[in-house]
Amino acid sequence: MNDLEGLFKKESVKIVGIEPGNISGKAGAIITRLEGNGADTVCDLEYYTSREMPGELVKMLKTVDSGEGLSVEDVAGVNFLFLHHLSSLYGQIFDEIDLLPEDIDLVGLKQMEVKGHEFPMDPADFSEMIDNIVISRFSIDMGDSVKTSLPVEESVFRTLVAEMIEEIEFEDEAREALGVALFANESFRNRSWARILRQAADSGPGAAAAPAAEERMDIVFNGEFYLPSR
Repeated sequence: MNDLEGLFKKESVKIVGIEPGNISGKAGAIITRLEGNGADTVCDLEYYTSREMPGELVKMLKTVDSGEGLSVEDVAGVNFLFLHHLSSLYGQIFDEIDLLPEDIDLVGLKQMEVKGHEFPMDPADFSEMIDNIVISRFSIDMGDSVKTSLPVEESVFRTLVAEMIEEIEFEDEAREALGVALFANESFRNRSWARILRQAADSGPGAAAAPAAEERMDIVFNGEFYLPSR
């Protein structure tokens, strides 16, 4: 795993974007090499793969979506299966093409929202499972006097993705995973890194320190960074 400061010195970074899909659909993962950001972004699309959601997980997510009362243990069980579904998707990349996990610099992850629950519940768990830096929980700073920060809800996400990749030719199925990769790249490149993570907050050995923010654009994409503990 690379450290953030070391990654920022690289001209381009290889990012995997993971989009969980909907309850009964496929999760998708795209491999991109990205250089620059904003209007100057250069995007090289390398590979896309997808994975059907296991039947047991579909059944459990539909129960969550129905609004039936679920215990904390039940929701934790759904989260456990969801994490393993995404981990299997991530591992599938390296089974299908000649690539090693250490070749990936960053992973962008979009959570699935179901009846007020987000899956995976804590992207830090996914970061530990794949042993790489994960950027998730995207938001947008509007750049006004009060620094309004808005969560990237589904409708906003789809609109922004369409605008960001309108000139990139790639199969439609991969569009949202590509959007996640682009969001992760923007969050990484803006260097505000304001919420640099749980490990940093601990201020223990190996904790990451957040660099000072540079000049902000009118609209800035942000994401929370999750670093594996080792």
